[in-house]
Amino acid sequence: MTNIVRTALVTAFVLFGVVNSATLNDGHNWGDDFAQYMLHAVNLTEHKPYAADIVLDLWTVVPPGFPLILSSIIYWAGINFKLLKFLNIMGWALTALAGYSIAVRRMTPAMAAALTIWFLSAPSLFVFKQNVLSDIPFVCFVSLSIWAFIKYQEKLTPALYVLTVFLMSYCVLVRWAGISLVAAAVLYCAIKREGRQSIGFIIGACVAVAIGLSFGAGAGGHFESAQYTVTKWLYDVWMNIAFLPTAFLDIVITVPAGQMMNPAVFTLCKFPGPAAVLLGCVIFFRRLLQKRISFLGCFTFLYLMGVILWPVQQGASRYILPVIIPLMIYVLASAKDFKVGERVLVGVLMLLICQNIFVTAGRWTFKDDDIYQPETLEMASWVADHVPPTEHYMFRKPRALKLLTNRVGTAYWVYPADEQYWHLRAQRLNVKYFIADKKLDGLAGYDTLTLPVAETPWTLTKVWENSRYKILRAQ
Repeated sequence: MTNIVRTALVTAFVLFGVVNSATLNDGHNWGDDFAQYMLHAVNLTEHKPYAADIVLDLWTVVPPGFPLILSSIIYWAGINFKLLKFLNIMGWALTALAGYSIAVRRMTPAMAAALTIWFLSAPSLFVFKQNVLSDIPFVCFVSLSIWAFIKYQEKLTPALYVLTVFLMSYCVLVRWAGISLVAAAVLYCAIKREGRQSIGFIIGACVAVAIGLSFGAGAGGHFESAQYTVTKWLYDVWMNIAFLPTAFLDIVITVPAGQMMNPAVFTLCKFPGPAAVLLGCVIFFRRLLQKRISFLGCFTFLYLMGVILWPVQQGASRYILPVIIPLMIYVLASAKDFKVGERVLVGVLMLLICQNIFVTAGRWTFKDDDIYQPETLEMASWVADHVPPTEHYMFRKPRALKLLTNRVGTAYWVYPADEQYWHLRAQRLNVKYFIADKKLDGLAGYDTLTLPVAETPWTLTKVWENSRYKILRAQ
């Protein structure tokens, strides 16, 4: 590594840390998933059952890997959103370090450094860091696992083997999708006739799955929520295939003009997409039979197949974050195969970095906090003071409101097909309070003002209201 490359990398990491730390916001949006992670963590710190008192009818339980990390912060510092969000900055930086180490084995230090700086400057992280979610920690553990596996293959030391097994197992404990890492390691060991090495990976994954299941974690709710049939699943697989290039472009081309291409790209990929996936499968299995596949290639293929086959993706670019650096490595390698010069490729990466800086500057004042807004805190205070622990409410984001009030409620509905039966659900769960968000007036179900209250067996009486929220009680 030349002094220029080293200086550029150090400067980029320092600026990354300073800029992102300085722009961390307190509070959180009404995402709701974040609150479940935090409530699991609170339960762990208070030695309560992992899934206790989150909502009345908890529809899914997440694996405990991320809540375990959160619990160590919450135990010492309480609910401190800036500290919890700082995990995203640390995770992204570690991913970039691991990514450089992986990339430099396949390209020159200058190009690997340019790729790393591009990753550090990504506007997607600048915005996404305001979420307390498992995405970035998962990406971090995936990247560290790949780095550790490659290092182990080079040095074959017991310490690196144990580290790799631990990192891959913890990936599974953060998200079940980490199983694709273990599958890639087992497959790679099999084609290299090093089957004995895979025993540790299999045992580690089994232990992680067993721990997750012992905490009640599952994944069936995703299928149930979509009311799946074979036809619907095949349709969603088709849509996922078309969404993949769009998700990739969302991360790479972040300027508004580039984003405008995405609908056209999605439409164009709908029909040749399945054929391209089949061709990719043929190429993968051919290289597999020829024993010319790398561990990085095994993981990238298996993970992307998981993204394609798993329903309810909705084209979110965050689902391909774990393989964004491998994909960029392959894109740059393919360009070199087509005789594109290194200076040209580094120049393209520099243009992408400039684009990232430009877009990030436009988002500098980004703030999406909802839960710490005065109107929300006023509503939460009323709920905490006036709703007895033995009574319950319906609200569009019940897990987040539980975090704010320590009162347990539920959503108007969990699965879209049940939207029209919300009142039956309220009767079954003996719900007494209904909280309306006037900001979403007109979106059926998110505002009790629009719900078919005439069909309910009770009279709803307004008991409290402010400029944004309205609370009704069943009489």
